[in-house]
Parts: sequence; structure tokens; C-alpha cells
Amino acid sequence: MKITSGNIADIIGALPVGKYAGYYSSGASGTPSSYGTFEAIVMNNTTATITAIDTSNGANYVRVKTSDTWKGWERDVTGSDLSNRLVMNAGSTGMQSPFSGSTSYRLQIGMDGGITVWKTTDGGTTWNIVKNL
Repeated sequence: MKITSGNIADIIGALPVGKYAGYYSSGASGTPSSYGTFEAIVMNNTTATITAIDTSNGANYVRVKTSDTWKGWERDVTGSDLSNRLVMNAGSTGMQSPFSGSTSYRLQIGMDGGITVWKTTDGGTTWNIVKNL
């Protein structure tokens, strides 16, 4: 099945019960990206799911229709989403903020249960303790 125009949710939602697969292009609306592939399952006239893959970057998306209402697209978390955000090394695990220029903060949990807030102002070369919790 190809969807090159119209709203993908309206098109999928109007299909009879069944499983469908295909692709969508930039002429379609309501898609999570300009181009991609999809699989859809229509369970009844009020319940359906669409799983889509953006063919430009491989991101996975899911949209669910329940009680006759389509929810928004949800994107799966990928390893690249966690790169420099979830930091694990010997003895600690941390969550890191995005860099603003060369500044970032990290909340780190040590193997001893200690919690420390760190800050870098040089792009991550050095980290200084802001606070121990």
C-alpha cells in the first residue's frame, strides 16, 4: 500500500479489520516524517496502530487509535538519543544535560549510593563538583 496524499491516520482508520504495510511520501499528511515505511493493524473501527520507520534516519514511531481517538506519534528512544545523556562507566551511572556552548551538567549516582552534581565548562574535558547530595 502506498500513501502519497491524504492524512495517514484517516486512511488507515477507514480500512477494514486487517494488517497492512506500505510506504508514505511527502505528499501525505499526518506522518512522522517526509518519507517512510509503515505497518498498520486495524482491530476494529475504534482501535488501530501504526508503526512507521523514517527511511532517512531509521527512527521508529508508533501511533495508536483507541476509543476512536488517535494519540500523537511517539518516537522510540535510540542509542544516539542517549549518547552523552545517559553516562555509564566503572562505578557510576549518570544523566547529562545537553551542552549549551561548552557547558553541561551531570547528575551521577556512585556505586556507594552517593549522588553528585558535576559541571563542565570546557566541553567535557574536566568536570568539577557542584554539589554532593
